[in-house]
Amino acid sequence: MNQHYVPRVYLKNFATKKKDEFYVNVYDKQSSNNFTTNIKNICSENNLYTLNKNDHFNPLIIEEAYAKYFEPLYETAYKLLVDDNIIEISDEERAIILVAIFQFYFRNTKILNESISFHRKRIELLFYKNKLAGQAVYKYIDHDFDTNKDLEQQQIQFENESKYSFKKEHIDNYTELALKNSWQSISIYKICDESKFITCDDPLKNLNLEKNSKNPFQISSQFFLPLNEKYCLFLHNDRTKTYNKVYREDVYNGRAFMINSNSIENSQRFAIGDQSAINDTLRLENLINTEYENNIDKLMELVAQSYPILKAQGASKEHLEVNKKYLDLYKCQGTLTDTQKKDFLREAIDQQKQYWIKKL
Repeated sequence: MNQHYVPRVYLKNFATKKKDEFYVNVYDKQSSNNFTTNIKNICSENNLYTLNKNDHFNPLIIEEAYAKYFEPLYETAYKLLVDDNIIEISDEERAIILVAIFQFYFRNTKILNESISFHRKRIELLFYKNKLAGQAVYKYIDHDFDTNKDLEQQQIQFENESKYSFKKEHIDNYTELALKNSWQSISIYKICDESKFITCDDPLKNLNLEKNSKNPFQISSQFFLPLNEKYCLFLHNDRTKTYNKVYREDVYNGRAFMINSNSIENSQRFAIGDQSAINDTLRLENLINTEYENNIDKLMELVAQSYPILKAQGASKEHLEVNKKYLDLYKCQGTLTDTQKKDFLREAIDQQKQYWIKKL
């Protein structure tokens, strides 16, 4: 049975409807190819949530729970979030939004695949370490491994057991995630120019303020979810915000590019959405990495052009001061040294981080 780890109720909002079917444009990171496909045929695996019959459960109980309860919740949450007239929400509406959104995190296969890849490497490392030491049997995460047996077969068995644990336990994990983040503020970014948001095969992005942390249960976790081509959800802890309110902000192509860039980076393989928006994001990323990364004059020209826009859009005082500090230094010296450039980029990132940390 074909089962989606990114639900069709979500994907259809980035799709074109043809009769009763929905089709999306897709960019494949592995092949760098673009193609169009029915949403039935993407972000899915056979029997992803199907349990074994000897588990004494209906084998399709998880798939049916998503279809009957969690995915309809998303439809309700979506309508609340993209309605510009809705500012105040009830406790029930807030709960619906959070439960509907956080289902995306643990039902997605990316975390599972990354975990399996990590553990396979650890198993292999310990296998050869114990083999050299003359130790036949060793334990790894409550599993027994034997250096006298085939390594690949043991890794496959571990992988299969991990996948089955994922099937049975991921709903509990996501319920816990929703409870842990129940106080997060709800913000909506709405694009007001011709730009468009895109999404991907792992659409709920966790941008943790703690460097190198991917822990979604930390107070420093922030979550982005593109809702359609014009709306994006931002969940974050902010003690200055009101609990039962949806904060709405008009944004432009700069914000769209940053979120789209994150969507492509966060994807396992597929970016999904308007082909021009995907191509523009890829083109601008390449331009930044090739032209601006290695040319201080072009970089500072871009900073100078962006400064009044950032100021008009309400960027923090500290962030603007960092930009002005290095713009003035560039004008004075006619350039920036490599050390000054690194300091500029580091301080700019740190100021953005501190801006949000102060609100926790």
